[in-house]
Amino acid sequence: MMKKKTVKDLLKTHEKLVHSENVTVISHVQREQDDWFINTVMIKGCDTPFKYKRKKVYKSLNKQQVNMTYYTSVETIAGFDIEVMIPDDVDSHVDLIVTPQMTQDSP
Repeated sequence: MMKKKTVKDLLKTHEKLVHSENVTVISHVQREQDDWFINTVMIKGCDTPFKYKRKKVYKSLNKQQVNMTYYTSVETIAGFDIEVMIPDDVDSHVDLIVTPQMTQDSP
């Protein structure tokens, strides 16, 4: 069985790949397109949407902290070039790693 690559290994191999940890989702929208659900999340402090697809509807990630690995890209929407973040594997769905939200009472 092949060893699963770590994020560190992926970042070494793919110099344009970006990894962010413990970022807070401020908006999560899902819409159906063909056989997929297109998910768009907005991250606190970032003006660029992150888009990925899944085969099933996923629970809302609003106000959750997530780790993301992605490439930046540009899409043209209504004649405007918009920067977007896309998953590291655009041909399949991507699992965002949801980490526990820290509270003031957390150690």
